[in-house]
Amino acid sequence: MPITHLFRLLLIVLTLTVQSAFATRRFLTDGGAFITLERDGCKTTYQLSHSSSGEPSFHGAELGAFNSEGGSSLRLTGFAAHTYEDGGSYIGGAAVVCAVYPEDASERPFVTNYHTAYYSDGLGEKCHYATNLNVNLAEMGLTPGNYLVETYLFAYGNAEPLLNNRDGSNFIARFTYAANPLPPPPTAAPNGKTVLSFSCQTNTGFGNDLYVVGNHPDLGSWNPVDAKKLYWTENNIWRGTIAVTAPADIDYKFIIRTNEGSVICDGANNVVWFPGPNRQTNAPGITGAPYSGKTIYYYSDWTNAAILYQCGFDTNFYNLPLQRIDTGRTPGEYLYSASGFAKAGEKTTFVPHGFFDGVEHWDNCPIEGIDNYFTTLDVFFLQDGQVYNYTPPETPTAGRIETTWITSDLHPTIPSRNVRIFLPRNYDLNTEKSYPVLYLHDGQNVFSPGGIYGCWHAEIAAEHLISLGMMSESILVAVDNSDERLHEYLADGDSTEYGDGTANLYLHFLAHNVKPHIDTTYRTLPDKAHTATLGSSFGGIVSIYLGLSSNVFGRVGPMSPSFWACTNFVQQKIREGDSSGLRIYMDCGTRETSEAMWEPMWEVYNYLSADGYAENSTLLTTFGCGQEHNEAAWSIRITNALTFLMDIRDDPNELARLNHPPQSRIELTGDEVSLRFQALKEVPYILQRTDHLVSPVWQNIHTAQVTSALWANTSLEDTNPPTTRACYRILSRP
Repeated sequence: MPITHLFRLLLIVLTLTVQSAFATRRFLTDGGAFITLERDGCKTTYQLSHSSSGEPSFHGAELGAFNSEGGSSLRLTGFAAHTYEDGGSYIGGAAVVCAVYPEDASERPFVTNYHTAYYSDGLGEKCHYATNLNVNLAEMGLTPGNYLVETYLFAYGNAEPLLNNRDGSNFIARFTYAANPLPPPPTAAPNGKTVLSFSCQTNTGFGNDLYVVGNHPDLGSWNPVDAKKLYWTENNIWRGTIAVTAPADIDYKFIIRTNEGSVICDGANNVVWFPGPNRQTNAPGITGAPYSGKTIYYYSDWTNAAILYQCGFDTNFYNLPLQRIDTGRTPGEYLYSASGFAKAGEKTTFVPHGFFDGVEHWDNCPIEGIDNYFTTLDVFFLQDGQVYNYTPPETPTAGRIETTWITSDLHPTIPSRNVRIFLPRNYDLNTEKSYPVLYLHDGQNVFSPGGIYGCWHAEIAAEHLISLGMMSESILVAVDNSDERLHEYLADGDSTEYGDGTANLYLHFLAHNVKPHIDTTYRTLPDKAHTATLGSSFGGIVSIYLGLSSNVFGRVGPMSPSFWACTNFVQQKIREGDSSGLRIYMDCGTRETSEAMWEPMWEVYNYLSADGYAENSTLLTTFGCGQEHNEAAWSIRITNALTFLMDIRDDPNELARLNHPPQSRIELTGDEVSLRFQALKEVPYILQRTDHLVSPVWQNIHTAQVTSALWANTSLEDTNPPTTRACYRILSRP
């Protein structure tokens, strides 16, 4: 069948009978069982059953690494058992049952802790609880290794014990007991990476910084030049949070480097490695993925087809045959596909090859200087040298640039000017699609052929990255500068030899003149989360100013930022203020002025890191070896900025949505029906209900909140279901 028919099944229909009668004794379906763990003094409550209150799930949790000699601890401090009794039944107490044992152990030494304190609502619901258990799970004569914590609850009264143990499969989490303390447990980032925390107490010596480097691409692949810098805190404690694509077992080391542009690219001499064996940690992936590995669709007239691929930090290439699943667009063409290869979330490099008339052919990337394709997409379509996260049109159209004049209502203080708009491929064909927008400053230099100072060739970079499935199909808006550039791009409250800053007025021009025109003329995603801004030099400092001084721009890109010119802004908004909440790309060339450009950028990096920004997730900081302060350098580094700020993974993946419809499970809590499932990023889901399927009239019951993670547990509820038979379906929309 054609690909459009292959993906037409969007819905899951669920039929159930809603019963009002309660069982006489049971754990509550929603929020029935919890335990509380204290990890190095920080308490976390975990759910042993579904809870709409949002507590993390204990089953499958990675609890982190512990070492009693280093003062770390993992304590079971309490539990809560929410139960219901009716019809003469009675629940008099509850207990938590747990065991700690090596991962490969055959015996499980369970320990039971009873407690009978409770509170009741007087209508049958009780909560039996304990708050003073204080069982140190990391002080049980453990030797270094990986351990499992297995637990469940049971309640007892005037009948057989009531169990909450996943129908016989108990709840199990994992932790590491280490000979040396390791970083604390990770958290998940929206781009599918796992955030790891690193800290080390050491005196690096004057003028030196501490870095972390490891076997993972996000930790530099053991190249000191690509290591990630930590920031200094009191008592010579260096800290930092770094996001890595997971799951992964990671080896790493701390290294000392001199952070000067003249030597930063010297990975052989500008490095002092910490002695001793590699440190180790584990980066667990996001649990509950709706798919495994990657899926490719590919059109070709070859007799057979395969791909040669490499993924992540596995440097080996693997050959994978593709399966012919359908006819193509024209006679003699076929649709090929393969699923489950490589690793979800990782960047994959690949090249298709196959035979036609007995001769082997290779489909190399058509971009000059690039032989292989590469993408971070997990489900994608390769057609005629272009990668898509949706089924592409048979005859795609290229991107184009339009120019318009925007009148400023602050003229002549903020002059009116030209604005150039890049519209991505297939803009006129994908009429139902809306696009994120990137606003760029110094617009004369952004698109080819550029201005008197050179050109970024941003439209060429965008077309290439979009064609590789590395960047969202985005609208780029290049706003020309004016004779007032040095004032417009400088924060109000700062001044230089050129005069006082008027960036507050330039912000007004963008927010009230430029952006409304773009949003009404083109199909945009106008909210803060999908609106970005990028600039260089003074255009760089106004980019971060726009993000921190408005609710308009959620992603900002200060390239070669002239922080020397806006010391008051840096002090008030970044060093002393709360700069969190943005996605920031920041860079500098190593041959830019050290005191004015290089050093101030790294000072801002330290402030942002202290405010909680995580490298590779909410912050990406890079530098250009041997590059100066000019358009030629920015035309090279703009690919980094576009890939990070306009990440393809921010898009709802239409192919993933159609390939992996929600697999739901039904839960009944009192008179409420709850359907739990894995939601994909940026995909809206709606719960619909009808009373019969012969001539169904579907009624919208509940719309789920759109998730910002690659996938996440979510639920849709019917809080007022009918007392008779009802049919439900989950509707997903692009």
